[in-house]
This record gives sequence, structure tokens and C-alpha cells, in this order.
Amino acid sequence: MSHSTGCRHVAAYAERVTARDEASDFINEMYMAVMEECPLWELPGGTTDLLADGPVRHGPWEPRACAELIIRWLDRGWVELYLPELPPQWELEPADWQVRAERRGAFSILARADARQLLQDWQRWTVDSANGQASLSRTDVGMSVPVDDWLGAATA
Repeated sequence: MSHSTGCRHVAAYAERVTARDEASDFINEMYMAVMEECPLWELPGGTTDLLADGPVRHGPWEPRACAELIIRWLDRGWVELYLPELPPQWELEPADWQVRAERRGAFSILARADARQLLQDWQRWTVDSANGQASLSRTDVGMSVPVDDWLGAATA
């Protein structure tokens, strides 16, 4: 069993997805970030798996590379961005897309064009802003896509 700092790995997927080199490690970790619904500000920092043999570090990565890969999946309709309802005492810097987001229960789902623009403008992914707290999620379509297709689309 492993534990991670940053977003925690989902054990069922973590066992299936194994890194063979730095490039596949990056793709695998971005896939895991989607599965775990990580906020954008966490992506470039990577994660550390705390294993019995000692810690295993993944990343950090260039924000532009993170954005480019997530955009591939967004363009296929497999990923969307959402803003969860967060405590008001966090006093996040608001984002222009918030007025256009679709409200679904406790979540605000970004329009695809707004999600794409935010992904392209990774300098806005700060922890103290709605932009940085926007989180990854699979769409209904993305939930039915096999893991091998996700990983293959990353290099297509």
C-alpha cells in the first residue's frame, strides 16, 4: 500500500499504471491527477509516494507540459474542470469564468472554452485563486474510456 503527498493515488489504478521512464511517469501521474480530481495548482509540483522501501518522487513538471496533456484529454471530451464549494474564509481571488460556469449542486463546472483558456494560461494556477482551485474531473464520456486509451491519447 502506498500513500502520497499532494493528491493521493487510487490504489486500483496505481497498480495498473506503472512508470517505465520519465515520460511515462509524467503521463501516468497526470492521469492519476484526473482520477483524483486534483486542483490545477498542484499539478506542476508532482507527488511523492511514501512506500515501505522509502519515498518515490514524481515530478516536478513544467506547467506548460501539464496543460498540454490535459488539453488533449479535454479536446476529446474526457476531462472537465470544476470549482468545488470552498470555505468563504479562504478568500480566494475570483475568476472571470465563474459567472459563466454551470452550477451542479456544490460544484461550478467551467464551460469548455473557459477550461481550455485556463489550462493554456497556467500562470493563473495559484493556490489563493479560484483559477488554481479549479479541479480536474472525468466527464461522463471519460468515465467509460479505458485507461490504455487515456495513456495512448497522451502520445498520439
